[in-house]
Amino acid sequence: MGEQFYNFKLDPKLQPYCALDVTQYVEGGAGTVSWMMWDCCVMGLKSSPHGCVKMQSLGEEVVQGNSSLPDNPFYFDKVVLNLPGSMNYDPSGLWSAS
Repeated sequence: MGEQFYNFKLDPKLQPYCALDVTQYVEGGAGTVSWMMWDCCVMGLKSSPHGCVKMQSLGEEVVQGNSSLPDNPFYFDKVVLNLPGSMNYDPSGLWSAS
């Protein structure tokens, strides 16, 4: 999960606040100010985990396509829950959707 943060871009409104002053490391004339803006999500920003997990979930949803179309491999026409504690629980069956 930690590696995924570099795959998502920061909101353009946040990018100006995620910058480094690299003036002392850049060759140039006196009075030149240089900034390097961070445009990807970074660990430590309050919104990073939420934004990255949200975009990952959205990406998975898009890749899976429309599950109501019969030619989609993720198609299902019914969901059968086999949960411990339910009246019809079958221990030999699956726990979740089948």
